[in-house]
Amino acid sequence: MSWWLLSASLGNITNIALLAWRARREGLRLNQFFNIERRRWKWDVPLVIAATVAAAPLGYYPNPLLARALFDNPSAVIAMMFRPLPEWAILVVAVIFPITIALSELPNYYGYVMPRLKTMSKSGWRTVILVAVVHAFQHVTLPLQFDARFMLWRFGMFLPFALFVACLINWRPSVLPYLMIVQGLLDASLAAFVPKA
Repeated sequence: MSWWLLSASLGNITNIALLAWRARREGLRLNQFFNIERRRWKWDVPLVIAATVAAAPLGYYPNPLLARALFDNPSAVIAMMFRPLPEWAILVVAVIFPITIALSELPNYYGYVMPRLKTMSKSGWRTVILVAVVHAFQHVTLPLQFDARFMLWRFGMFLPFALFVACLINWRPSVLPYLMIVQGLLDASLAAFVPKA
């Protein structure tokens, strides 16, 4: 469990490989999920900046509020999430995790799965909500702790943000590459919470 950021990075690399494989089977290239639409950047960049500012409360407040409600102490979850690692491992994770999560998570859920499910199901917003809920539920395993309160906290703290991102990308798919950059920058801070062994 102490090594979950590293195991998650390996999972991200596997996911990138699977996404590349699926894209090839459909006659696509992996980088098509990451391409910035040059015609739209003047509109997309301000939109992503505004969306990041608007989403900041959704990304932050569910964390301490749920932690206080479930554990009485918001800092209790930090000790549950981050265990000591050797300094070399912290440095590796600080580089590998944010890059691999940015290249795998949002492209998988919202670049690949969501549009295809919408086409298959023809259910529109129900599909958007379903994909966001599954995306949030993924965080129950990061790190995997068989503690019902911790699992509920991990799911609930991420759900509002996942719903916001899903709706934004559904409305304007061209913002996906910019949101990947934002995610990578935000997740780069996680290694700072890991204590040295």
